[in-house]
Amino acid sequence: MFVLDPSLKPIYAAEDGDQADLATYDAIRAIVDPLATSLQAPDKQAATLSYEKDDVDLPPQASDVAEIAGKIAMISVVPIVSNWDDQVQKPNRVYYHVAVQYAGEDTASDLSKQYLVDGVHFDVTPDTKPDEAAVPVANAAGRFVGWLKWIPQRPGQQLLAETLPASLALLAVVVLVISLLLFGLARSTKALERARAEALHRATHDPLTGLANRALFNEKLERSPLPLTLLALDLDRFKAVNDTLGHEAGDELLRQVATRLKTLVRDTDLIARLGGDEFMVLISGRIEDGRAQQLAGQIVAALAVPFQLGQDTASIGVSVGIATAVTDERKELVSRADFALYDAKESGRNTFKVFDDLQKAA
Repeated sequence: MFVLDPSLKPIYAAEDGDQADLATYDAIRAIVDPLATSLQAPDKQAATLSYEKDDVDLPPQASDVAEIAGKIAMISVVPIVSNWDDQVQKPNRVYYHVAVQYAGEDTASDLSKQYLVDGVHFDVTPDTKPDEAAVPVANAAGRFVGWLKWIPQRPGQQLLAETLPASLALLAVVVLVISLLLFGLARSTKALERARAEALHRATHDPLTGLANRALFNEKLERSPLPLTLLALDLDRFKAVNDTLGHEAGDELLRQVATRLKTLVRDTDLIARLGGDEFMVLISGRIEDGRAQQLAGQIVAALAVPFQLGQDTASIGVSVGIATAVTDERKELVSRADFALYDAKESGRNTFKVFDDLQKAA
């Protein structure tokens, strides 16, 4: 089996339960790529979206029969989708599960035992021995990719007429059973992908607010391209809320703070809660002059509006420190923003300060 990324590049390969070399996909690429491409058609994308939303029970599937390395193989391609509400897959960004089942000795042995027919086997050449009979196996395009061969009991053309339809029917059943097994495997793959995504989200996000946690913040700070702008936030009078209204009210306040912050920043900006009442807003890329100060002012104004915590009302504020990294100041960015934040608190709180302005004043 293989897993393909949205560009139809193999990212995982396995054979008989063991991981295999990705290069083995090259042997079936010419066969699989058209099947996977067909699933990117508008009607197939709509069917995939319906399955992801649980509107239908089965995902779209593309399958065919082909000759691979001198063997007859049944190939099935199904999309790997997520039913996790917080993870939305864009069109043409779907991964694909590819399964390959060879019609080999096991299939031939089952046919032989079931119908008491001797010499059942699959072959990719039409040549038969003098005492053999054969029926072609065609792919979706109608081209013969192999032959099912056996030794009929003679004499008796009637026996041949009775055995041939039954053999073909059994082969159809085998294909159906394999398809069902592949479908079950696809569902298992989907469940594993969902569990992996949920585990990754838990590892990189704050469970209380749903914002990025310290680990994700540090990763983005290290990998995001320069220039970077950082706003360090520290809530004013938050401890008083915890002391007077209790920790449950404090937790609800933090959740509401996160909600208000999300309405002020762009989708490309990162909001992180590092712990307690400490938040960070990381802006990657060049921004207009004065934009960071404008955003800080909006944050100060938004968090100055009283919060409704059940039957109680809480009024807090926020102090903000702003720092930028244009060339090689990435490592000092947090300490500079914290320095500006400290100065904002010393200046009466509920305001913001810019590190560069403080340096010029010094």
